Amino acid sequence: STTVKGVVEEATTPEMTAGSAGKFPDCATVKTYVDTLSSKTVVNISNSNDLASGTLNCARVGDIVTISSTNVVYTSSGTNKNSAGSLIPAEYRPVGLGVSNCYKSQAGNQRDVIITTGGSVQFDTASARNDTGAFSITYVV
Repeated sequence: STTVKGVVEEATTPEMTAGSAGKFPDCATVKTYVDTLSSKTVVNISNSNDLASGTLNCARVGDIVTISSTNVVYTSSGTNKNSAGSLIPAEYRPVGLGVSNCYKSQAGNQRDVIITTGGSVQFDTASARNDTGAFSITYVV
């Protein structure tokens, strides 16, 4: 095809992916591409090792992942809790090393949440607890 001055030429998928100069995708193509950059899923916890119940909200936009919950209930009240491996879907797992975040509950208790590369979730608490309280962890994959 030829380019005529003043006429916008629609980019083909290979041209868009390559970032070809002077080519512009239509709105539907842009929307489809943006939709592929983000995803959401809810992980329901039902007796996954030390975790008894609750939900984890997993969201990803590009390479940024956020996992949050209003509460996860433990099966016992110790200080270290682990889920089964691969609880977190693969597209939300950290790469290379696990990630962790230290937070405080409303009662002021220090808690840590750890997401491993294998997809397990670990909670460490300063004192014996039977739930996580609300938390959020954001990281780059």
